[in-house]
Amino acid sequence: MGADDDDHPDTQKFLKLLESFRFSDRYYAYCAAHAAEGPDLPTAAQTAALAETGRTFRHNKKEKFFAWRDANAPADCELGLNVSLEHGQVEWILVFKTPSGHLGRPFPALALQTKRLSTPAYRHTPPNPVPNVADPSSLGDVLDQGLALYDELAGALAAQTWR
Repeated sequence: MGADDDDHPDTQKFLKLLESFRFSDRYYAYCAAHAAEGPDLPTAAQTAALAETGRTFRHNKKEKFFAWRDANAPADCELGLNVSLEHGQVEWILVFKTPSGHLGRPFPALALQTKRLSTPAYRHTPPNPVPNVADPSSLGDVLDQGLALYDELAGALAAQTWR
């Protein structure tokens, strides 16, 4: 996590929760399964694929990402996702704000921080992996798998009390 996030009173609790269901290994495997690069997808195709997930994503045209907030966030917290679908890649960013500050980060950063709990010198190659969309027909599958990982994480976060 960034220097400011290290001061959050629940940083270690958060990372250990991620570690408890092997977030890093699962995220890295998800990226490896979707390593084939594909074309940049038009915004209309991105919007349609996200709508098919059953979640209402809001598009931020200026920042070029989609945002969704989870109605089942832990008490006094904000929980959700920001997702960028630029250049045929899916970049997931966990939004998790507790009363004491932010714990959410991009999934690659969370995976690395979690992996370093057990292996402090760990380096992943490539350093910041993201799943790719090989072709427009695979976008739904890539999104579904990423959302399934988020859903498990969100369920674990919701079962805890956060400062």
